Amino acid sequence: MYYRNHPDEIDGYLSIAFKEYAKDSCTAALLSQLRMITRVKGISALAKETGITRNGIQKAPSEEGNPKFESIKPS
Repeated sequence: MYYRNHPDEIDGYLSIAFKEYAKDSCTAALLSQLRMITRVKGISALAKETGITRNGIQKAPSEEGNPKFESIKPS
């Protein structure tokens, strides 16, 4: 994946993803982008960085998860 070799570009990618979501409200596209970044960064690293449980990080952007921002607040 491109972002594994260019981690400094992840923030810009996410900024664009959220801007696009603000325009079209396409939850499926946003969640797909978030899942990709989750794979690139690693679930354990994100859990440690955000204070969100591993399970929460895996579930929130999943197709079975609750894609509301309230569902991914740190514990």
